[in-house]
Amino acid sequence: MKLMPLAVLLTLLAVPSPAATARQPLDAETERVTLIETLERSVAVIMVSAREVRHLRTNVIVDEQPAIGSGVLLTADGVVLTAAHVVSDATEVSVRFYTGDEQQVDVIFSDDAADLALLRVPVVPAGAQPATLGNSDLVRKGQTVYVLGNPIGVEFSLSAGIVSGRHAVRHLFGGDAEAEMIQTDAAMNAGNSGGPMFNGRGEVIAIAQRILTSGGGSEGLGFGVAVNAVRKLLTGDPCLWLGFSAVALDGEWSAALNVPQSDALLVQSVAPRSPAARAGLRGGSVPVQSGNDHLLLGGDVILEVDKTPISLWRRQPWQDTAEGTPHHLVVSVLRGGRTIDITIETIHHNSLLHALAH
Repeated sequence: MKLMPLAVLLTLLAVPSPAATARQPLDAETERVTLIETLERSVAVIMVSAREVRHLRTNVIVDEQPAIGSGVLLTADGVVLTAAHVVSDATEVSVRFYTGDEQQVDVIFSDDAADLALLRVPVVPAGAQPATLGNSDLVRKGQTVYVLGNPIGVEFSLSAGIVSGRHAVRHLFGGDAEAEMIQTDAAMNAGNSGGPMFNGRGEVIAIAQRILTSGGGSEGLGFGVAVNAVRKLLTGDPCLWLGFSAVALDGEWSAALNVPQSDALLVQSVAPRSPAARAGLRGGSVPVQSGNDHLLLGGDVILEVDKTPISLWRRQPWQDTAEGTPHHLVVSVLRGGRTIDITIETIHHNSLLHALAH
């Protein structure tokens, strides 16, 4: 028998057979690319039109200013989670998925204190899929983080990094909210707000909210509210979205505006098609500045809610209220020198929070 030359034998041994190649596991880079392609299906680009009022000589100019943000699809029936500050002053909100489908959506829930909001997409496009929520209590420094979103309008951008730390909100930003922030060195910029932060398994561990920066851009200090804190904040005692923004008046401002009490809320803007808009609440239109305070005057001044002064009113828990049950708030406002009552109707959407509870 003629022996095969040694060089030929070594060459054959170095080249794996097709069957052997098929049995080899995917390399780390291919696995990561495949994971990101899956995660993109749950990411949403949030496009917002917001009213901006400017004072130009003697004229009040009202502009519709576009804004951007990010979000993540939570449920198969179209619930999208984002940051409240992305949509709080919106006159119109649209969502676009990676499939290219774009739809106008309604804000169905918002809590400015927690900086979290829920949107309802009328029709979830084929190809979009809800994200999987992780357990942020298990997050450790050094773990991989992927941030997907819409930074500075560059849609569906990916940045990667590690978990840099875990912090209580009050230690970082001076607040006392019951929340925990996940810190990352993954690049985050304006437009990432409300978008998901994924771990290496493709689970949402945080919702991007803010950056610390001295120059206005990403400096490797990005923060997202931990997803377990999101669950707690939105399922514990959430407030209903009424669709207006307001500023608290102290005694000095109340006296200057002839408000008959020291504690009141001056309505700044009212979102179209919101419960507040349907009830007839009015926002301001005349911008003024006093020191560092910037206000819009001319809107309603809220004195009481459900016949309780603003300083004493506390929202009531409503988790046990039946799905779809209307809830009414009677708001007493000062308008044109007289006090009138306005009834704002909201609808409970308990099932929308179910995805966060598990």
